[in-house]
Amino acid sequence: MYIAPVGVVNACGPKAAYDEAILFASGHQISYGLEAAGVMACCVAKAFEPGVSVEDIVSTALRYAKDGTKRAIQELCDTALALRPQRDDRDEVVARFHAVLAKYSPMGDDVNRSIDRVGIPSNYYTPSRLFSIEERRWRSRTLCCTKGIS
Repeated sequence: MYIAPVGVVNACGPKAAYDEAILFASGHQISYGLEAAGVMACCVAKAFEPGVSVEDIVSTALRYAKDGTKRAIQELCDTALALRPQRDDRDEVVARFHAVLAKYSPMGDDVNRSIDRVGIPSNYYTPSRLFSIEERRWRSRTLCCTKGIS
């Protein structure tokens, strides 16, 4: 995500990174897109603190995340912990992560806009306090890696 450098320039300052990322991304994001940017940047900033652990970064994400984003992160972390004994079963891990993510993503993996959808009511690209995940596949892979599941 292009917002990670905002976390870098705010190294060790998660709150400042969160706030700046929201401002920076508001030129082309809304709602949970902004929230994702803020949480990503604050986690990157937290990662620069000496002695920080993955658990510290997750706690930071949960401290700043709101609404659907917070619920999605919590549920994914709970799922990752439950899946530790199955870390070698990549298909099962990915399937379980996608099942969790589906609850927070009105678009699923259907992320391409097309003229055929113009005027059709949907939750795609609309502000929401319930939804969270925009980049399902990327986040699944990232969470697998950060939780030691490969």
